[in-house]
Amino acid sequence: MTDHVMILNRWVDEYAQYEKYVDHTQHTVTYIATKVGVGGIPVFAKDFRQVDSTDSFETVLAAANSLVAEHGMPDYVIALYEDDTIVAAQLRERFGCPGPKVADIVRFRDKLHQARVMEKAGIRAPRFVAVEDHEDIRALAQEVGFPIIVKPTLASSCVGVTVVRSAQEIPRVVLDDQYVYIAQSYIDLPTYNIDGLYSQGEIVRIGTSRNFNTCLEFQSGGFLGSLEIDDSPLRRGIVDYIDSVLKAMCSNDETIVFHIEIFVDHNAMPDQACTFLEMGSRVGGAGIPFVWREIYKFDLMWMQYELSCGRGISAVTTGQPEGRAGWLLMQLPYERPCRIESVTSMIGVTPGPYAEALPEPGQVVPLTNTFFEHVAGRFRLSGENYTELFENMMATVEGFSIEASPYRSEVR
Repeated sequence: MTDHVMILNRWVDEYAQYEKYVDHTQHTVTYIATKVGVGGIPVFAKDFRQVDSTDSFETVLAAANSLVAEHGMPDYVIALYEDDTIVAAQLRERFGCPGPKVADIVRFRDKLHQARVMEKAGIRAPRFVAVEDHEDIRALAQEVGFPIIVKPTLASSCVGVTVVRSAQEIPRVVLDDQYVYIAQSYIDLPTYNIDGLYSQGEIVRIGTSRNFNTCLEFQSGGFLGSLEIDDSPLRRGIVDYIDSVLKAMCSNDETIVFHIEIFVDHNAMPDQACTFLEMGSRVGGAGIPFVWREIYKFDLMWMQYELSCGRGISAVTTGQPEGRAGWLLMQLPYERPCRIESVTSMIGVTPGPYAEALPEPGQVVPLTNTFFEHVAGRFRLSGENYTELFENMMATVEGFSIEASPYRSEVR
């Protein structure tokens, strides 16, 4: 029987390989995509609708209804980009499709809910308060001191995040009515991103990577990188900590793809080193989907696709990555949109990356919400160990160059 699979998309590159997950010639596969995301729709897609935003339910629903009128009700609704997952869940509920519903998605995106779960479970995490007004921020600062970090509970990619460093800055913190906010004590420690698959109380697959710079620093012009660490007491301590986080957040019969960010104190004992930052039931961004497929030989995006269809993972065997991998993002010299004048390929440079994605000279890098896709350069790294990965990353940072100029016309 032919299924109608409706996919929300805003990527151009193959973060998800949709044509491998569902046969576009045998099934009716339709897309709802942003103007930029239209460029990533497979050639054999049955139909598509272009929208201004894939995270607006009213906008997406109108496009979905138009596709339903042409091709019938969807059997499955898929969104693998974090900001689109709630809208997809709303469509599943509207059309009676299997897969995660709104409540399933929200609890893994709501930073305030996560903070409360960690507090109840006794898992190390920053002190926090729900923010209704500036007095809540002031109250937390009086308790823990400055700096304080204030952020929306459901936003991503550092949207709306403010670091408050003094009492004088509190009145200037913007509390947008469209968001609910949380304030937390500021943790000045290296961050790690932990990715993998968790099913019925067990970690099936896991990767543990140290981050270099933060999203905020990347937005300010720095590079952003992440490298898989070697086996060590610290790594084993991190895995044990992540297991406790997942057990606190998940039910006993639940299966999720996870992306968890933590702080790690390198001067602490391994069983005391970790502090919770946030988590999601989705694949991490940047280079994570690529290096998992290419180096770890495991497609996390396919796992998320299957779970989004309400299907299980009984055929997946437990295993750990055999290789070491990492990724690197280089920031543009101008705010988007900007026109690329010249760019340096790093392929073939030793030490350096094994793969890259670069804008072409003359290309206009668009102003779009896929923040980590449209940058100066995206690089993937491999190596025998962490030291080799670090050498490859820093050689790429130092050797890469790009020239660009401002561009007036904005594109979404």
